[in-house]
Amino acid sequence: TQCKEIVKEEAPSSSSGVVPAESRPFGSLRGVQWRINLGILPPSSSIDDLRRVTADFRRRYAGLRRQLLVDPHVPKDGATNSLDLVMDNPLSQNPDSTWSQYFRNAELEKMVNQDLSRLYPEHESYFHTPGCQGMLRRILLLWCLRHPDCGYRQ
Repeated sequence: TQCKEIVKEEAPSSSSGVVPAESRPFGSLRGVQWRINLGILPPSSSIDDLRRVTADFRRRYAGLRRQLLVDPHVPKDGATNSLDLVMDNPLSQNPDSTWSQYFRNAELEKMVNQDLSRLYPEHESYFHTPGCQGMLRRILLLWCLRHPDCGYRQ
């Protein structure tokens, strides 16, 4: 199966092909402008709209983390010892078990970690900090789990 590419409309440009920063709504804020160009944020918005959209995306991201990054050591939704031990145990052969998903995620995480350790070695003061590595690892894992037909490739 092939991954579908998302095609975004390009922003209107001048005859040189470059849109001047002053004609873009948040042209002086590079990170915000990239989010607008990628279609993550709406193009013409107030600061309140941008905050609302950003908060919504953060909620969705937190939901994906809870849904896809399972940890069988932590009871789900406050449940205590209500797991079906035939189904949810480390030796279960059931592919739908929590432990099976946990082990698949761990294998995927090993591959991602190999690539993260080689990411921009010349910029190790940023890309190799534990905080940055943790964020990149979670983002890559979630993307791979959300798009299983594409899998993970370096």
